Amino acid sequence: MLLVTWGFYSFRYSAVRLPSPEPSPFDWEGMLGRAGAIGPTIAFARDHRLLPEAFLYGVASFRAFALGRPTFLNGEHSWEGWTWFFPYCLAVKTPLPLLALVATGAAGAVVRRETRYDTSPLWVLLAVYWTSAIASRFNIGHRHLLPTYPAMLVLAGGVVHWLDTRRRPARLLVASATLALIVESVATWPHYLAYFNQLAGGPRHGYRHLVDSSLDWGQDLSGLARWLERNVPPGTPVYLAYFGTGSPDYYHIQATRLPGFFDHWRRREWYLPGGGVYAVSATMLQSVYSLVPGPWAVPYEQRYQDALSDLRRIAATPDEGQRQQLMRAFLDEKFLLFEQLRFARLCAFLRRREPDDDIGHSILIYRLSDRDVREALYGPPAELLPDVRVAGVVRQ
Repeated sequence: MLLVTWGFYSFRYSAVRLPSPEPSPFDWEGMLGRAGAIGPTIAFARDHRLLPEAFLYGVASFRAFALGRPTFLNGEHSWEGWTWFFPYCLAVKTPLPLLALVATGAAGAVVRRETRYDTSPLWVLLAVYWTSAIASRFNIGHRHLLPTYPAMLVLAGGVVHWLDTRRRPARLLVASATLALIVESVATWPHYLAYFNQLAGGPRHGYRHLVDSSLDWGQDLSGLARWLERNVPPGTPVYLAYFGTGSPDYYHIQATRLPGFFDHWRRREWYLPGGGVYAVSATMLQSVYSLVPGPWAVPYEQRYQDALSDLRRIAATPDEGQRQQLMRAFLDEKFLLFEQLRFARLCAFLRRREPDDDIGHSILIYRLSDRDVREALYGPPAELLPDVRVAGVVRQ
């Protein structure tokens, strides 16, 4: 195993192939401090170069995030996760006809005496994996269940038992489920990542149930570019809150960049949102990875109103030089949090209305007037909880 791991990294320890004057991209001190009990072991392996640096840092990162990572499920936010997260993912992300075939086939495999022993390794795999998944608090996405699907598909072959009985209802059930699965697969193309079955209201409503890698990996920038070209007249203001590592500039998307994720390179400069087209990634809409996580709450509203008061005082300063100095200080010290608060308040407003369109079900489109934006940013909050409701972190 050690040899295979080293082979994947070309038997090179350093994560950076060429010497660089830039500082290391790895925050070893911070990551090891958050890795829990396994941190000293990872540090020992790093100091003695027992495994490649990038591999060790990946393990440390996984442990750090597994101990506390923001996640979203059905309108709720948590730093601790839910025991029912993965069962729910399976229930809403798997086509219902496939679930029917798996259930029917599994029952057939159990009923058929000669297949009970043959399928026992599959049952053991599913039992062990699901026990681990339910106990895990690393609720990052449906993709973590992918290793269970091959086993379930093999068990689905147990439908042969029911076909062998020559019972007409069984044959109709299997044929209908198979045909429905084919139709649903064709209808979903090419947006398979964003698929949700009828229990969740279909892909169009998926963002209300799950986000992040269960729906949104920033995969629809090219689709957004085509949509803007076809549907938005030149000169119309466009605002983009993007979740992903792609570059909007590469696709020639001309938009004011709202807070996103993986956008540390985004230029932070003053802007005033107004009417126009708002393209918001599903993960950003649900305020998962944000300085202002979860639903809008009284503590957020208080900080936001304090920041607006600061801006009004700056605007009322009669001396031009002093006003510019105060504004520069605000941009340097307070703008990052203010921008996050302002965007979170806007998202609370948007969550109360249906999108006007969507791109691949992962980027939601809202057409807002100047009046809509004023109401979202300066009117009564669309939602206002008494405290910050994030499971594991509740603050007054």
